[in-house]
Amino acid sequence: MEKLTVVSGFLFFIADIFAIASLANPEWIITDVAGNMRLGLTRQCQVIYGRPEICIFPRLSIEWMITFVFIVCGIFCLTVTCLLLVLSYWRQKASKYARWVAFSGMTLFCLAAIVFPIGFHIDEIGGKPYKLPNHIQVGSSYVLFILSIFFTIISELFAAKELSGVLYFLIGAAAKTAATIVTYPLQVLQSRLRAGYSKIDRSKGLVQMLLDLVRSQGMQVLYKGMEAKLLQTVVTAAMMFLTYEKIAAFIFHLMGQEYSKSKTI
Repeated sequence: MEKLTVVSGFLFFIADIFAIASLANPEWIITDVAGNMRLGLTRQCQVIYGRPEICIFPRLSIEWMITFVFIVCGIFCLTVTCLLLVLSYWRQKASKYARWVAFSGMTLFCLAAIVFPIGFHIDEIGGKPYKLPNHIQVGSSYVLFILSIFFTIISELFAAKELSGVLYFLIGAAAKTAATIVTYPLQVLQSRLRAGYSKIDRSKGLVQMLLDLVRSQGMQVLYKGMEAKLLQTVVTAAMMFLTYEKIAAFIFHLMGQEYSKSKTI
């Protein structure tokens, strides 16, 4: 089994996990007005005036029902893709089928991303298609779903076994995205400590302070405002990665040596 096949299989698996987690977590849409409400495709949860959280199965609009079906079918396609890539270790032809199945899953995910915002007009949100009210924002589940699309596209490029400039750009963007997701909660905590946030007990350890934030304001507080941070850093990191690879290839060409792209992975 070739290295690129292994890498693409791993990235397909990560994208599959992200998509499943986005469905399981009811934080596609969140709002803090009149209590804490979290809307998802499988659950709707709400806290009213400090009472225990109540979660019910939502009555999905036709747009969100279509989104749910597209995502479930896309998850099925990615799962089959992972199995076919494992099977390609014994049967090489399986990798060809895996690419087409993965392409179908990627298409379904992209269609879901287009259809989902049309449902912003529902009563619980009160917005318009593709436009949320000012007091409502997308949550971590939606971010996970977008990441699953992102990793699916990168995986499909890896499966093509050709490292183009576009692929280098996406690899750098994916690496920086993953690093930002992991480290952003620490940046949120650091900024609140600098601002003298009164609800944080400075005598506690790092992990305990993060847990206190989650208990008091929910998981979404750790990633509040992350969209701007991603926009700021991901494109920069991707351009740096692409520029490095192109300059390295150019220098090797001037030296009369072949730049082995497979060794840079």
